[in-house]
Amino acid sequence: MDITESVAQIDSEFVQQVPVQFQPAQMSDMRIPSPTKVNMAAGAVYGNYFDGLIANVWKSYAASPVTITVNGRQFVGTSSGSVLTFTEVNPSQANAGETFIINQPSTQDILACRNDGAGRARSGPGG
Repeated sequence: MDITESVAQIDSEFVQQVPVQFQPAQMSDMRIPSPTKVNMAAGAVYGNYFDGLIANVWKSYAASPVTITVNGRQFVGTSSGSVLTFTEVNPSQANAGETFIINQPSTQDILACRNDGAGRARSGPGG
């Protein structure tokens, strides 16, 4: 299947359909750049776009823990400050006392699919 629209038509449709926060300041007829390279880059006008949402979700986990199941094991996560700590529900003896820590991500972490604390395991009470 070939693209039958002109670059100008594609650019026009992009501008009409994509929220301004995700658009480059100036369209190029060569490519549509990633928002992480323009408006949502660190220090740019929307560089902290998701930070408020992330903070609200993190705060909600302090009052209402999140439960997930991974490979048949169930974990409950509760946040305190900028740390989300998961502990296993009914762990085997080999996994007793194990906790998993995830640091609260930023907009930049989300956009780059990174988090320095993701999956970090700690053993024993309190990590």
